Amino acid sequence: MNIKSLLKAKAPIVAIPVEGHAPACIDGKRLRAWAKGVTIQSVRIVESEHEIEGMGLEEGHPPFGVKLPVGTRLLEVVGQAGHVKTRARFLIIARGAAIKTLSAWSDKESERLQKRSLTGALTTDQRKALKRAKFDEDGEGMIPVMVAGKLVTDPKTERMGVPVSIHEFPLLSFALIRFGTVADDNVRFTITEINTGQRGGAGDTPKQALLDARQKAAKLTPERIGSITAKCLAPLVEPDV
Repeated sequence: MNIKSLLKAKAPIVAIPVEGHAPACIDGKRLRAWAKGVTIQSVRIVESEHEIEGMGLEEGHPPFGVKLPVGTRLLEVVGQAGHVKTRARFLIIARGAAIKTLSAWSDKESERLQKRSLTGALTTDQRKALKRAKFDEDGEGMIPVMVAGKLVTDPKTERMGVPVSIHEFPLLSFALIRFGTVADDNVRFTITEINTGQRGGAGDTPKQALLDARQKAAKLTPERIGSITAKCLAPLVEPDV
C-alpha cells in the first residue's frame, strides 16, 4: 500500500481505506512518526484484547486515566522497515470527532496560507529593510515620507519609511513607518501612502501592518480602489492654466 501522500500531508487526522469497512480515521501525526522508513504492506480492523489506557487530551483520544474496554476497534498496520517486519495499532477516531478536528485545522491552514500570500511579493531587500525598520529610524533602503493622521500632531511631520507594495494600488506608492522607539511599549507600525500621508494599515510589527493593509485592500471594490487612487494622485496633478 502506497502511503507517500499520507506522509507528505500535514492534516492532524488521516482516513485509511480498509477493505470491507469504511475508511478508518486515525491520528495523522502518530502514523507519520511511526511510518518513517516503513513500507506499509497491509491494514485491517482488529479489536483490543485488553483495556486501552488514555493517551492524552487530543480530539478523538481518551484523556489520561480513562480506559477503553476490551473489544475497542483499532486499525492494525503492518509494514517492513528494511529487513525488519513491524506492526502498530492505532485508535480509530469517531467520524464526528474527526470532522470537527479537520474542520478547525482547515480553517487555521486557510488563514495561514492567506497571510503568506498577502505578505508575499516582497524582494529580498524589502524583507531585510522590514526587519531593520524595527530598530533603525533612518536605515539603508528607507525613504522620507510626509505622514498625517492621529499618530502625529503636525500634519507635515516627516518620517523615514521602507517602500512596500499593495497589489490593488499599482499606481500608488506606500511605505512602512515606525512610531515610537525600540524601548517604547507603545511602538506601532503603519503602512502609509507617501503622497497624502494617509494610513492604509497598522500593526504592532512590520508584518502585521503590511498584512492589515493588504487584507483591507483585498476587500475593496474596483470602484472604491479607483476612487482612492484618484484622491491620492490629485495632489500630484497640476491645475490647468
